[in-house]
Amino acid sequence: MTDTDFGRLSISRDHGVSTITIDNPPVNVLDVSLMSEISRFLVAVRDDPDTRVLVFQSANPEFFIAHVDMTLIDEPHAFDELARHAPEGLNPFQAFGELLREQPQVTIVKLAGLARGGGATQYLTSRMTRGRALEAILGAELIDAATAERYGWINRALPAAELDDFVDRLARNIAALPEGVIAAAKQAMPAPDLREGFYREHDAWAGLFARPAAEKLIRGGLKAGAQTRAGERNLEGLLRGLEI
Repeated sequence: MTDTDFGRLSISRDHGVSTITIDNPPVNVLDVSLMSEISRFLVAVRDDPDTRVLVFQSANPEFFIAHVDMTLIDEPHAFDELARHAPEGLNPFQAFGELLREQPQVTIVKLAGLARGGGATQYLTSRMTRGRALEAILGAELIDAATAERYGWINRALPAAELDDFVDRLARNIAALPEGVIAAAKQAMPAPDLREGFYREHDAWAGLFARPAAEKLIRGGLKAGAQTRAGERNLEGLLRGLEI
């Protein structure tokens, strides 16, 4: 696989650090193509001894990843191929998250701009208290970087002018560690087993998504401007303004 195999990612490599720049205009929705490209890249570098750190960033300074592509509501079989490769018991979104979490490399997200997501019930509760996780999920408001840091959602909140230098320094320092150190650290601090939680998450999500309100909200949101630059700047307000 070469870097030219990707249409929504650009890859640069330097001293053991691979920087993956996401570019899926207009607002970096997580669609099937983007998920597939990221997955292919992760699999391709999994056993590469010369790749020690992965840094994800966005080509769009305003949006990191908006959210899952809402137009997939009209493509029920869009994820069939990804589902075929998912571990038993995991839906494609859960499998995608676990693929990233289980990479042998250290992964760093240089998060600048807006980022929304779904299916966060298991990951959030391993990083913050249940009360704060419920606030984030049910409150459905944008959370500023300082609050996210305080809640344990992100490692650090930095001024924009300092972000690039900090991430570059951290990535290079980790990549320069002697062989075996990264693997030993990750082995000594194993990630929690979330499999049972994923089953509960999928059942809860599937039950809600099958309800008429979900379809009305998605279709109404798209009609009102979701997945456009203007609409995504205040997606929460846009969706709350719909009559469901």
